[in-house]
Amino acid sequence: MEGKIKFFNKVKGFGFIIPSDGSKDIFVHSEFVAEGIELREDTKVTFDIKESDKGPAAINVELSESSESSESTE
Repeated sequence: MEGKIKFFNKVKGFGFIIPSDGSKDIFVHSEFVAEGIELREDTKVTFDIKESDKGPAAINVELSESSESSESTE
């Protein structure tokens, strides 16, 4: 699935992703973000969804290819 970061708190290690399909925001925890990735507002990501006790959560979070190319040119 694809989306973009709505909010991410580095100190607390969590945030939310806005899915590109328009569905409800998805919780994301730093534990499920690929190593070396810094999530910032509006960063485009790909992810899978896992159902948790508190609802859906993003796992396997990585930068989408369009984010990687735009960040490497900055």
